[in-house]
Amino acid sequence: MRVSPSLRSVAAVLLGVLLPFAVPQGGVAAQDTASPPAVRTITNIADASWDHDGERRRTRSNPVRFDVSMNPASPPSIRVFRRAPGDGVELAYRPPSCGAQPDPVQRTSSLADETFAPVNETASIATANVVPATQLRGGEPLFFEIDAQAANRDPAAIDSLTVELATTDGDRETLTIFETAPDSGVFAGRIDTGRIPPALVTGDCVLSAGNGSQITLAAMVPGTETVLVEAELEVLVDPFGVVFDSETGEPVDGVRVTLINTTTGAPATVFAEDGVTPWPSSVVSGEAITDGDGRVVPMGPGRFWFPLTAKGTYRLEVVPPEPYSAPSVAAPAALAGLTRPDGLPFAINDGSFGRAFVLDNPEPFEADIPLDRPSLALDLIKTASRASAAPGDVVFYTLTVRNADPARIKR
Repeated sequence: MRVSPSLRSVAAVLLGVLLPFAVPQGGVAAQDTASPPAVRTITNIADASWDHDGERRRTRSNPVRFDVSMNPASPPSIRVFRRAPGDGVELAYRPPSCGAQPDPVQRTSSLADETFAPVNETASIATANVVPATQLRGGEPLFFEIDAQAANRDPAAIDSLTVELATTDGDRETLTIFETAPDSGVFAGRIDTGRIPPALVTGDCVLSAGNGSQITLAAMVPGTETVLVEAELEVLVDPFGVVFDSETGEPVDGVRVTLINTTTGAPATVFAEDGVTPWPSSVVSGEAITDGDGRVVPMGPGRFWFPLTAKGTYRLEVVPPEPYSAPSVAAPAALAGLTRPDGLPFAINDGSFGRAFVLDNPEPFEADIPLDRPSLALDLIKTASRASAAPGDVVFYTLTVRNADPARIKR
């Protein structure tokens, strides 16, 4: 069949036909005369006519529609949160995927205070009470919400976004997070953090950081390695306490340390770093600690740890093994020359001597505990330069001090 020249010209002018036939459609929101709608829908329909075998023929294409935003999209932003059980606001998020692993990171996390509800066959929603944060304790989960309208590629689907998290200590983890709802452009997720020590492991779905470390959270432009938006926050690590010999500075194992609530006189209620998992209120220095989820946390020589507890006034009750005694009678100035196993000075304060101390802010509280151990007395020997002397003779005396307990350094 031969096509007349007028039909062949249709393809050439079709692009010119589209815009004249574009018909603005009202947006999904109600309009008023005072302000234009935020989104307008444009519909394109191509109309072609031609002569064939002496007949005038005509056809119309299918409609093609697209939305045009009348207002520019807001710039991408990141909000960072920390857990606040029973307080704060509720954050909803879909379980993210970690690295190349298909399983969500939450399957290895403590979510005792978070609830899940099925959304569809492939996704679920988790919720947690959170508060905005610029600092985070090492070991507690990090929550975040990213407003990235440019990543909202399919209004009918739940889009994903790649997030890279890194610490100044060298750890790096990659997450895939998801929109909180179709066409929202809002993405949310979480990741567990871990304290150093122990040594970090890159790619283990736990972001490890030491005290004073910085966390960088970067959302990537979909399909590229270009950073869309990023944020930073500081990490505070609640330090281990150390029980030590007040004379030598050596760590002492086997000391039972109990955190006492001075208001009730009973052992305090203590939680792990996540603020939810129960933690023993009484531990033994140098021995591994098992939390309420069965996780075993190793302790170094002389170390003890109470991660989190409520605001209030507390004291440390110390029961040392023989022959040590507590509280120490050593003056803080006499302990100033001693150092911890990590080379830092011991933290000496009221808590070190069994006195009450106040916890009233998120800053980590640090107290090391000196113990006294009885030791053999020093030998003091005095000798004269001569056995006998006449008037006018000079006699020299020598004093010799000897440590009768060479295994212990005298200071």
